[in-house]
Amino acid sequence: MNKRVPHNLKLYHYKGEVFELTELCSRGARLRKSTIKSRLRLGWSVEKAVDTPRQEKGAINVVHGMRNTREYSIWSSMKKRILSPSNPNYQFYGGKGLGIEPEWVKSFQAFINHIGEIPEPKSDYSIDRIDNARGYFKGNVRWATLQEQARNKSNNLYATYQGEKRLLVELAKQAGISYQTLYSRLYIREWSINRALGTPVQEKERRYYFKGEWHNLVKISEMCGVAYSTLNNRVTQQGMTVDEAVRANPYPTIEVHGEWLTLNQICKKYQVSFVTLKKRLAKGMTPEQAVADQIERKLYQGRWLSRQELALETGLGIDTINRRWRKGMCIEDITKPVTRKMTQHLHNGIMCSLTQIAKLEGVPFGSLARHIRKGLSLKEALGLMKRPSN
Repeated sequence: MNKRVPHNLKLYHYKGEVFELTELCSRGARLRKSTIKSRLRLGWSVEKAVDTPRQEKGAINVVHGMRNTREYSIWSSMKKRILSPSNPNYQFYGGKGLGIEPEWVKSFQAFINHIGEIPEPKSDYSIDRIDNARGYFKGNVRWATLQEQARNKSNNLYATYQGEKRLLVELAKQAGISYQTLYSRLYIREWSINRALGTPVQEKERRYYFKGEWHNLVKISEMCGVAYSTLNNRVTQQGMTVDEAVRANPYPTIEVHGEWLTLNQICKKYQVSFVTLKKRLAKGMTPEQAVADQIERKLYQGRWLSRQELALETGLGIDTINRRWRKGMCIEDITKPVTRKMTQHLHNGIMCSLTQIAKLEGVPFGSLARHIRKGLSLKEALGLMKRPSN
């Protein structure tokens, strides 16, 4: 019996003969099936795909031998930032029109010949563009530390002082004042550069009148629950009074039992939901009333339980508990088990339900119930159902 050959089996012509892909693996360079298949997909001829030996491991590194180095990784990332729109940082580099030296795109060796290897310790250095307005081109790249790169950022602020363009950070450090103070003096208070650098920081602690006493901002921030940095920014930079700065808190604080807390802090401490707290305050309740436990409870087996707790304790549905509660029933009636009331009928001297009667008489329950609903008595309904059909 001949072996059945699949109708979709692909055959290949190799040196005047026809072979399956599996058979080609034992010909030529004796390659794996996946290797030959991959080469054929790339457009190689069958003879070339079968006869060309596999490249030995490490052959791609024979040119420079630096594939697994930090320099190679930085070179690869640099190209992706410029050339690959799918790269997360493309919008800041290639998306802004920055380019890369054409020779470096395909040749790592050309790149490393120009810039040289990273100085030691290599982990402290990365590639940096000397002119941030230009891309990665010859003469515009260097190995730089993080500190050097930070000073070379395109969004750094500069000021001209004594005829020299200087970084604001450097000027502040030289004058012995904080960067925030120098920035505030120049761009918020609009002082001249000479006045901003020449005026010493006030040594005397500034105090503000708050709640009938004089306090510094640190003490006031502790009293009202507003962060010091927020309070300081509003008072010293935005020009608010202390009272305005406290009231302007986007997370308002409320005094509850002598303690200033935000709404979220109140909810967490007093176990009140945020929505419930907001509704109670909107109704005009005091904070103390709003956080008080206002859930209705009833005494059940020696414990005061809410409706939800009663439902869990008794196994009754919450709707049943709510309905009975609203009717003003006592706790015994509220927790009484649900019983389904079934109409009883006298049958052979015994009170029975229609279900029991239908089983005893051997008649369908649905038909019996329908006759009863139509106004027939039990005796008439049974007589009608047992009447022999002509």
